[in-house]
Amino acid sequence: WTVDCLTVRAVMRVLVRRGERNTNPPPPSLRVMGRELRASAGRADERCEFTDGGGALRVAQGARVLFEPNDDQSWAEEFTFVDASGALVSQSEQAFRNWFSTAGQWDFGRARAPDLNPTWVAPRTPGPVAMRLLLRDGHGVTSACRWDALVE
Repeated sequence: WTVDCLTVRAVMRVLVRRGERNTNPPPPSLRVMGRELRASAGRADERCEFTDGGGALRVAQGARVLFEPNDDQSWAEEFTFVDASGALVSQSEQAFRNWFSTAGQWDFGRARAPDLNPTWVAPRTPGPVAMRLLLRDGHGVTSACRWDALVE
């Protein structure tokens, strides 16, 4: 379409579904500071717990913490879409990760493959920090994991 002598062309990707169900990615699991953090399967937004039962993640003020998400993508489904030329194209889902915290600083440039291990720098003030990892499949389905860190 044309607006004020400016022509805008857009392409919309159309997902073609053949009646198959789209499953959620599993709740994320990850390792941090030698501990495994996991949510139980069954819900898209789960509170994660450390498998060692040791409670909240304890972090020193200003510490750099490396997060290592499980990169198993065996859950990824094949899907078909219509491309800009009208051809049917098959593609596999990909894991997209978004990291959130109520304080501190994420190294967002490292949050996706091939280097998917982001670093988080704890704030310089002590206190609790709520953290969250959102896992998306690339075409509309998500799962998430929430946990707490205690900055000391």
